[in-house]
Amino acid sequence: MTKMTKGFVVAALLTSVALPASAATIDFTAFKTGTTGTIAGTSWAMTSNVGTLNNAQKFDGQDSLASLAGTGLAFQTDGYGVRSKFDKQRNDDEITSIAAGMEAVTITFAKPVLFTGISFLDLYNQRKTGAPGEVGFAKLTDGTIFSVAATDLANIPGKTFRAGYAALSTLGTKTRSITIYMGLTNDLQGAADGALASVSVAPVPLPAAGLMLMAGLGGLGALARRKRA
Repeated sequence: MTKMTKGFVVAALLTSVALPASAATIDFTAFKTGTTGTIAGTSWAMTSNVGTLNNAQKFDGQDSLASLAGTGLAFQTDGYGVRSKFDKQRNDDEITSIAAGMEAVTITFAKPVLFTGISFLDLYNQRKTGAPGEVGFAKLTDGTIFSVAATDLANIPGKTFRAGYAALSTLGTKTRSITIYMGLTNDLQGAADGALASVSVAPVPLPAAGLMLMAGLGGLGALARRKRA
């Protein structure tokens, strides 16, 4: 087998399998995280459909901190929400849905990424057994919708300070935007709402054919240089 043939065989073997993409997370619970940034090799910006984006409230789920240690999030704030006409609180930091209207935030990327996960805070179950709790939704550019249901008990003032943390992870769906909103079911302590804690994305891997071509051209270049030497 010639050196050139060996080079093409190695390139084919290396590119015949999918290369795993490493996911990165935008941590909206950190003080320093704003509404723009860079991740997975591209820039991103977050906007709201109504009102203004807000992350003013400090994290208040102290009773849940031990169980949240493995998430890697800062938990300095409750994450991002929207302050708008649909809110009763002046300093609201949650995404709210009511019959009269719906708040939503959209994260837009300069180039496509793989959506791999999302998490919420202040997402609570009802105390009533079997009753539906709060649900967060993430809608991608192609219309694909992911949902995250509450996994924590409702925060009962004066009795417990639960974080209401709930999350999902997925293998990765290509998208240019992620729109986050809430369902209409709630914990019966106000409107259906929840704060955006994090979004995880990964770079879109190059197609195997493109990688093979690049590897092959690189191998040809190396062989040509060796021959001239």
